[in-house]
Amino acid sequence: MQKIWEHNIDWDHEIPEELAQEFKIWLSKAHFINQCLFPRHISIAPLEKCQTSLHIFCDASLTSFAACLFLRTKLNEQVKVQLVLAKNRVTPAKRKMSLPRLELMGALIATRLYKEVLESRLLTKCKEYKVYFWTDSAVVLSWLKRQAHWKPFVSNRVKEICSTTNRDDWYHLPGEYNPSDLPSRGCDAKKLMESRWWEGPAWLKLNEKDWPKSNIINVNEEIVEAEVTKNAKINTNVTIEPFSQKLTYFSKYNRIVRLVAWILRMNCKIKIKFGIKESDITNDEYINAEKTLIKLLQKENFTEGFSLHNINTEIDADGVIRVKTRLDLSKEDKNFVRPILLPGKNEIVQRLVRQRHEKLNHGGTQLLLSNLRNNLWILNLRRLVKSVVSKCVICKRYKTKHYEVPEAPLPSNRVEANAAFQITGIDLAGPLHLRDQSKCWIVLFTCATYRAVHLELVESLSTNSFLMALRRFIARRGRINIIYTDCGTNFQGSANLLKEVDWAKVEAATSIVPPAIKWRFVPPRAPWWGGWWERLIKVVKEMLRRILGKQSLTLIELSTIICDCEAIINSRPLTYVTTADDSLKPLTPMMFLHPLDNSEMSDLDLIDAKNINIRLQYLNKLRADFRQRFRNEYIALICSKDRCKQNLPKLNDIVLIETDTSRLYWPLGIIKELIIGADGNCRVAKVQTATGELVRAVQSLYPLELTTVTNEWHRASPSTNRNKTETNPNIKDYSSQATLNSDIISSDLPQTSSISTRHGRVINVPRRFLD
Repeated sequence: MQKIWEHNIDWDHEIPEELAQEFKIWLSKAHFINQCLFPRHISIAPLEKCQTSLHIFCDASLTSFAACLFLRTKLNEQVKVQLVLAKNRVTPAKRKMSLPRLELMGALIATRLYKEVLESRLLTKCKEYKVYFWTDSAVVLSWLKRQAHWKPFVSNRVKEICSTTNRDDWYHLPGEYNPSDLPSRGCDAKKLMESRWWEGPAWLKLNEKDWPKSNIINVNEEIVEAEVTKNAKINTNVTIEPFSQKLTYFSKYNRIVRLVAWILRMNCKIKIKFGIKESDITNDEYINAEKTLIKLLQKENFTEGFSLHNINTEIDADGVIRVKTRLDLSKEDKNFVRPILLPGKNEIVQRLVRQRHEKLNHGGTQLLLSNLRNNLWILNLRRLVKSVVSKCVICKRYKTKHYEVPEAPLPSNRVEANAAFQITGIDLAGPLHLRDQSKCWIVLFTCATYRAVHLELVESLSTNSFLMALRRFIARRGRINIIYTDCGTNFQGSANLLKEVDWAKVEAATSIVPPAIKWRFVPPRAPWWGGWWERLIKVVKEMLRRILGKQSLTLIELSTIICDCEAIINSRPLTYVTTADDSLKPLTPMMFLHPLDNSEMSDLDLIDAKNINIRLQYLNKLRADFRQRFRNEYIALICSKDRCKQNLPKLNDIVLIETDTSRLYWPLGIIKELIIGADGNCRVAKVQTATGELVRAVQSLYPLELTTVTNEWHRASPSTNRNKTETNPNIKDYSSQATLNSDIISSDLPQTSSISTRHGRVINVPRRFLD
């Protein structure tokens, strides 16, 4: 049957041929079982008249383990041996065990057979009888007779065997004399009938001196020692847990006091004193419980004969330790003149301070200090108060600061000598109101390398209008290689209007023209990532505000004004302007758009071809000098040191997500993924909220330090993010944009003002308690 189970055969399937043949052979001899006759009497005469002894044999094989119990009775010279009980078990199929362990299992069955005979009262009429346990395993006898720390499997079974039997009753005999060898190996009915196994071994009918007892000489010590546990000696200091630690089951101080009050109510004297009935805790009970709790804390923390530096103490009539002050002659309250002394490092005292902090509407450190000084003298109070206030979740919600990341290195496309507008950032400004009551918007193209601008007007925020403006720009300035844009509402006044621009369609429409324009998106709600074009939007707005005032222009007039603004902005100096007459002119974006000041060619008409070549060489040298000056005078200025105090986010951090509303309504989230930039630092994260996932810059996340599980976040490889972007151009690449905010001037960007209020919904932080 076990072999069938090992083959995983269902009940309605045919078994393999070799198993079927094996069963047929067994079945052909099964009729011999009818010839196995067992006598009803197991003894020669009544047991009280015979010399009686019990013989329990055990053995095991790789297929099964067994035990059998024989009763030996002797009257005069006549001896009879008869089987009383026998059991065998097949070895476990799933859990393979070694042969010594199977032998131990056989010994365990033998012990249980003996216990069953004792419970059956078979031997109650016997005046005395002997018990013999026989095994042919020297390893099992070593486990039973030695006093050692065995492994759990051996230890548990040896313990059960020794609790029922006596170690001295176990004997060793050779395997060929062991009658339990037959049930441990199995046999057919014919062999059982021929052996007459139930009549016991022949040697058992001999005198005891002729029994095949053998001494254990050769024992496999490796097998025996393999079951010994390896104990390590350690020194431990056993300390008794103070009673006050049991009271910390509740997280609030007032509940701890009420717990003490309920404990005191069990005292009959307390009931008689206050006239208590089975009702809620009264005010007198609460005051008495708090006084009892204070005395308990003082007793545990201040032993007899204690002394504090520069502090004089006394014990009042109630047994409470108080601090003597210089206000003894004052008529103030007793608790203020002589405050109660409490330890500052006790958990219950910390919860008392936290409760006072909440009752004072989450007041600051100084307010909480003055309130506690009215009736309590807590050691190291200022440190304790600062610790409690810093851990307050509600206060942290309004005081926490956003993550700080190191300043990003400059990307390669901003420091290389590219052509103008080869790397371009695009944004929209507006709307502007025309004379005919219609609206228009300004599309601002900003060169990432030379800070040149190009302005175009569009009459709507549709994708088609933007595409026509992009076509006009490319026709005049040349094709763009990389475009940087935002993917959300990134400037004031038109947050909702910018959502109507479908950047996916724009990218799909422009990428079909070879070479394809690569599109890069900055994270949502992170305008500082596009600071190099946001600054110029501010410049354009201020210039138009000063030029136009309250005037309304037509579309043609406004286009002319926009072109003038473009020329003025492109003429702004990029480097330091000096008053020295002999110094070079400062670099401007216009120098890289139009290297020559004018287009007159009268001098070229008067020189020959040889001089023309010299003139062209001079112009090439002039362009090279411009680029070298741009590198030395401008690029060197924007290289700043990283002075950021780093506060990097971690996976599973609980954070507040900054929005345009008050901090009171900022949603909670948990960081689920960290997006790593090209320099190995995280500046963008995916946050899981109650409504879904959001992608935000880390400066928009405010940690609450409520993470309960400490996990080491695994940084993703920058090359992995880069490969994803190159494979699918529709994927928004934040890692490549992680270095575009290095030259942002904070005064040019709008600063978010947050309203700090102390009136908000209480967040219950779950705690774990130990009884």
